[in-house]
Amino acid sequence: MPLVAPYFDENQPLRDQVPLTVQLEDETTRVVQSPVTNSIARAMAIQQLLDTFEWAEQPASPIAHAPHLRKAPLRGVSPKSVIFQIARADQGAPNPTTTALLRAGDLADRTLYYRHDLAWLDHGPNLFPNLPKNPHPFAVNINQFGAIALGAQEQTSRFFESDGTVAIQPAPIKYFEFPIADPLPEGLNYIP
Repeated sequence: MPLVAPYFDENQPLRDQVPLTVQLEDETTRVVQSPVTNSIARAMAIQQLLDTFEWAEQPASPIAHAPHLRKAPLRGVSPKSVIFQIARADQGAPNPTTTALLRAGDLADRTLYYRHDLAWLDHGPNLFPNLPKNPHPFAVNINQFGAIALGAQEQTSRFFESDGTVAIQPAPIKYFEFPIADPLPEGLNYIP
């Protein structure tokens, strides 16, 4: 679906100096990478508006509540046993959004990272013939992800069977990091 005018450019970089290539209205591209010296008219006003929206949404933000899962539980509530499963190049839950949640809750040690980039390199008629570019449904779509989906489901089922005490390294090991390794993925990492 094509973008509809008016277009805007907030000139806002990703974390940790990760480059972000943006496509402009005239079909050219440019790279936004911190540190940024603002050269875009009204970008600061757009950034302030986005900050205001983020502030107003804090009561419903998972990032605001993530610290209370384990490291700072609310009074009278015990820390929770949690497990997260994320995918590189996820277009439904982009990596920078997910890693903000992981950082806020100190949850990296409880996170499975599906390496869709590696599976994409291996996909073909014999292995993952229906693999989509967007890995968002990797843990539930057996028709497209095959053994990858089964591995993620095995990890989840073992976790629930053990009342949250067991978190396994799923197979096929080649496609999973558990726990996710530092540094956390801060780029979008989309498959071109």
